[in-house]
Amino acid sequence: MTNNNPDVINIEWTSQDIIDHANDGMDIDLSIEDARKTLRLLERKHDSEVGINWHSITCAIETITNTNQQNYD
Repeated sequence: MTNNNPDVINIEWTSQDIIDHANDGMDIDLSIEDARKTLRLLERKHDSEVGINWHSITCAIETITNTNQQNYD
């Protein structure tokens, strides 16, 4: 997303970023639905002093996939 306001920056994470990290960094095949759930979790729970980074993305993916696994147990 391009922002024309010189006083604002936007940092974007996409579902594809989440899917690629899950696949390449964690050997997890994540669905688009789970990637979207991960983004929403990050949006709601991130620490504004730390921001969203690969570590927080990893933790959010683990939370989503562990939740999914618990639903099937």
